[in-house]
Amino acid sequence: LVVDLTVRSDWAQKPAEPRTIKLGAVCLPPNPQRDLAAGREAVCNAIAACAKLGADLVCLPENCFAGGALDAQATSVPVATGDGLAVVAGLCLANRLWAVLPIYRQNSHTGRHESVALLFDRQGRLAGQYVKTHLNEFERTRFDLAPGDALPVFQADFGKFGLLLGEDFLQPEAGRALFLQGAEVLCWAGSPMPFFPSARMLKLLTSSRAIDNFAHVAASNFETEPPWRPGLCLRTGCVVEARGTVAADTAYRPGVAVAPVTLPASRPFYGSFGAPAAFDLRLSTLRQRRPHLFAACAT
Repeated sequence: LVVDLTVRSDWAQKPAEPRTIKLGAVCLPPNPQRDLAAGREAVCNAIAACAKLGADLVCLPENCFAGGALDAQATSVPVATGDGLAVVAGLCLANRLWAVLPIYRQNSHTGRHESVALLFDRQGRLAGQYVKTHLNEFERTRFDLAPGDALPVFQADFGKFGLLLGEDFLQPEAGRALFLQGAEVLCWAGSPMPFFPSARMLKLLTSSRAIDNFAHVAASNFETEPPWRPGLCLRTGCVVEARGTVAADTAYRPGVAVAPVTLPASRPFYGSFGAPAAFDLRLSTLRQRRPHLFAACAT
């Protein structure tokens, strides 16, 4: 994985005029049986609910048709069917929104399975895809999933955004790589983490990714399967602004969270003293960076 750490010349320009979009995050009902039909219905209902609230971009959780990333209870890799993809594409077209649809698929060239996020645009077209780069232990060792080797940024009609799947979000360098490529929004397609230390820590992690990368975050997941017991992390869907403030939250229940956010996301909330007020504070932060000191991050 190679990331260009140099400061891009276009960041020296004045920031674009502010614009407002609506981000949609989702908390789907638990799907422990990995029922693809039930999962498809839940996904379609969530997209429709976000559309009703005016969402421009909807982020769904990892392996959204089949209950999340593979774990100790999984017996096989649940591969999504083309029917489900066509339905989601139709919803994007009908509601003029973008959707991040994470699924498992089998790579037709290598024969190995992958966790991939498919990106559909407002016309219902497949506009891009991202293959998960950081696999959990079960995906890597028991099911031999193939990791991706790129962290792309996608250009939409409203700006640039990046995608992160499951474990990717736990790696701070992944979000930073997207920031360095100009991403203003991070979509985190989360997955059940039953023994993550706490819901509070998960929410703090989401806010810190937003603040560190001058980016709004749409974070989606699955409701924690009842009954709750001590040590079981509650999960939610939420939209977090670049300042780290939670703008909308499903409150640990199935539902959708939609909130307006302003782009550019990195407008003035912190930065270097002496930075010109007319410039994006992203630039002053980048000018302070000394990438040669970060070699340990790449080893």
